[in-house]
Amino acid sequence: MFLQMILRWLTSTFPAEMMQGWRLVRPDLVLWVALSALLAVATLAVPPGTEDPAPVLPALVGLTTALLTATLPPVLFTAAATAREVTWGRVWRYLLLKAPVLLAYWILALLVALLPAVAVGKAVSLALGGTVAEIPLSALGAILIFLVFAVRFSFLPFLAILYERGQIAEALWSVPQAPWLGSLAWPLLASTRLTQTVRWRLTPYVLLVGVVPNLPRMAGPAVLLPAEVVCQVLALTVQAVLYCYFRAQVEARGLPAPALIEREA
Repeated sequence: MFLQMILRWLTSTFPAEMMQGWRLVRPDLVLWVALSALLAVATLAVPPGTEDPAPVLPALVGLTTALLTATLPPVLFTAAATAREVTWGRVWRYLLLKAPVLLAYWILALLVALLPAVAVGKAVSLALGGTVAEIPLSALGAILIFLVFAVRFSFLPFLAILYERGQIAEALWSVPQAPWLGSLAWPLLASTRLTQTVRWRLTPYVLLVGVVPNLPRMAGPAVLLPAEVVCQVLALTVQAVLYCYFRAQVEARGLPAPALIEREA
C-alpha cells in the first residue's frame, strides 16, 4: 500500500506539480540561468582546500546571489501567476526593502530549528555513547528534527516578501500568552499554521530544495558550471511548487492573494 502511494506520487503527482512550478519559472528562465551561472562562477572563484581566507569578492558575490535567488522568486512567481509585468525598478525596490527583512527572519528560523536539532543529536549521542550506532543515529535524529522545522517554515520567504503582518489574519500568528512573540516572529508562526494540513506533501519538496543545489559539488570542475545551472533551475522549479502550495493555502484561508504591495511600487 505504502509502495503504491510512493509510486503514484512519483509517476503522477510529482510530474504534474513540477510542471505547474515550471510554468512560473519559464517566463524568466533567462534571468534564472544567468543567476545560476553567476553562483557557479562565484563558487569556482573560491580556491578549495587552502588555508588562506576566502577572497572577499567571491564571498560577496555568493552572498548577493544567494539573497537574489531567495528574494526574487516570490516577486517574479507572483508576477507570473497574475500575468502581470513588473519593472526592474520595482523589483530592485523589493530587493532593497525586503532582503534585509527576510535575512533577519531566516536567522531567527535557523536558530529555532538548530537548537532542538542539536539538543536531540546530543541526547541520542549520550544515550548510545560508545556504540556503533551512535554517530549515524544521532545525526539522523538531528536531521529529522531540523527537517520538521524546515517544513513548518517553508512558507516563510513568501510571507516575509509578499505580506505585511496586518494583511494576515491575527489567528494565524498571534500568541495570546505572549503577544510580543507574535509581533516578533509573525511570519514563522503564520507559516507554521498555514502548512499544518499539507506538511507531508511539502516534505519531499523541502528536501529537494535543500539537496539539489548541493549536487554539483559531486561533479568535476569541467562540468561544474552546467551542473550548477541545471541544479539551480531545478531547485527554483521546486521552490515554485512550494509557492503554488502557499498560494492555495492562502486562498483556502480566505486571505488576500499574493500580490506586489502597491505602496512599495
